[in-house]
Amino acid sequence: MKKIILSLSLIFCTNIFGAKIVFDLGGVILNTTSLAAMPSIVYNLGMYNIFNYSIHNPFNHPEERIFAFEDLVYNKKDAESLWLKGQITSEEFYAKLIAASNDPKYSSFFRNESERNFLRASFKFLLPQKLCNVINITFKSYTVIKQCLLEGHEIFVLSNWDPESFPLVRKKCSRIFDLFPPDNIYISGDLNHCKPYKNIYKCLIKNNNPKDYYFIDDTEKNLEVPMEIGMNTIHHTDWKSTIKKMQELGLLRDCKPFKN
Repeated sequence: MKKIILSLSLIFCTNIFGAKIVFDLGGVILNTTSLAAMPSIVYNLGMYNIFNYSIHNPFNHPEERIFAFEDLVYNKKDAESLWLKGQITSEEFYAKLIAASNDPKYSSFFRNESERNFLRASFKFLLPQKLCNVINITFKSYTVIKQCLLEGHEIFVLSNWDPESFPLVRKKCSRIFDLFPPDNIYISGDLNHCKPYKNIYKCLIKNNNPKDYYFIDDTEKNLEVPMEIGMNTIHHTDWKSTIKKMQELGLLRDCKPFKN
């Protein structure tokens, strides 16, 4: 009887050994929205700019306006990819945007002066050193990645990050990056490809079976191509739901409680 119970226990507590688990960085492993980062963000953007923008542009998403202005100035869809793929330096990319924000040619783009001032401050804030200052490791990500290693999985990073900022971020957050084999870190600025386009996923998979990979990203758009080519995907919204999904997929043992 004891042998039967033991056998059943092993069956129901079995997890997938040797899976390839791929983590995005921003919004999954790293974030810029923690309470600790707020003073630096407010300082760099300016309290007056933030307050003024909020009053005159309620319910608007500034990131959408930033991307739209980038595309307009560079006359290219997803203009940010130029910077993320390392085709232009951060300094050059944002210097052109800052200059354009002062150019009467683009004045009709801005809904009001408060938006112009806020976007200009944002472009200065996104330069490598300032951006790096507000980045921190997300809560629970270190624990989950350590657990993946303990359970025999191979871990990867696949992220859109420019080649100038990433070395600074990697050094600052070395505690978590040291868990990954150096050859398993795939950054758009090094590969000259970026998400959500297919080539960056091909760089990761090479000749391996896509079904062996489990890709975790907080942006749904970045999961579309992986699903098309046969990778398993997890849409990350928070670590509680991601851990639950990983347990359901057999990536983490769920026969005993996962420590939060």
